[in-house]
Amino acid sequence: MIIDYHVHLERAGITRANAMRFVQQATQRGVCELAFTEHAFNFVELAPLLARPEYVARYGHGFQLADYIRMVRDVARELEDGGSQLKVRLGLEVDYVPETGQALRETLAELDLDVVLGSVHWIGQWGIDLGADTWEGRSRPRACRDYFLLAAEAAASGMFDAIGHPDLVKIYGFTTGEDCRSAMQEGGAELVRAAAESGTCLEVSSAGLRRPVREVYPGLELLRAARVAGIGITLASDAHEPDECGLGLTDAVAWARRAGYTEVTTFSRRVPAVRPLRPEGGETPIALARF
Repeated sequence: MIIDYHVHLERAGITRANAMRFVQQATQRGVCELAFTEHAFNFVELAPLLARPEYVARYGHGFQLADYIRMVRDVARELEDGGSQLKVRLGLEVDYVPETGQALRETLAELDLDVVLGSVHWIGQWGIDLGADTWEGRSRPRACRDYFLLAAEAAASGMFDAIGHPDLVKIYGFTTGEDCRSAMQEGGAELVRAAAESGTCLEVSSAGLRRPVREVYPGLELLRAARVAGIGITLASDAHEPDECGLGLTDAVAWARRAGYTEVTTFSRRVPAVRPLRPEGGETPIALARF
C-alpha cells in the first residue's frame, strides 16, 4: 500500500471544490487514502504557536480551523456514502517550535484529528527552506547539527504521529561536504533514537525529487537505520497543487523497499494501522493532502 500523508490546498483555499481537485488527481493515480494536513500557521487559532508573527502576516492565509475540520469531514463522508474506494483523513502539519511546545501539546489534545505531522522549517529565526540565498555566510555543518537537534526534540516530544521530510536540511544540496556528512550521520542517529523511543514514524517523501537536492526524504542511510530500529514510516508527496498529489510515490516506495521496509503506517483518529506497502494484486497508493 502506498500512502501520501502530506498535501496542501492552501494556495486555492480550504473549499470543497479545491479539495475535490486533489481527490480527483489522487483517484486517477490509484490512491486509496488521502489525508489533508494543512500547515497549522495558516489558521488564526494556531498561528501564534509558530511564534513568528512577521512570517505569518506575510505568508499565512488566516483560515478558520472549524471551517477546515468541517469541510474535510464532509468530503470524507460524501465519498464514503458514494461508495468511493478513496478514504479521506483529517490532519495538520505543525512546525516544532520549542518555546511554544507546551501550548501546542495542550492544543492538539483538544483537536479531533486523524494524523499530526511534526516538521522543522526553522532554526531560530532562520527559515531553512525559504531560499538558497538565505544559506549565504552560514556554517553548513552547524545548520545540519542544529536541524537534527530540533528534529530529534520533535520526535522525543511524542506530540506527533510522524516527522515530515525528516532531513529537509539537505533541500538545496548544500550538505555534501565531509563535515556536513558527519553532522548528518550523527544528527540522523539522534533522530532515530528519539523516534524509536517515542514510537514516532518518519515520513518518506517524494518532495525532495522536485527540490534542488533531487533525492527522496530521508536519505537511504537514515532510512535504513530507522528500519533497523523498528520505526514505522508514512508516505508523502507534499503536494501544493493537484497535479503533484501522489506524484513520485512509486519512487518513494522503491526507496523505502531499498531500506528494507515492507509495511507502511496509516492513521485514523491518531490510531496507527500497519499495512503492506504492496498488497497482493499490485500497488495501491494512498495519499495525504495538505491544504
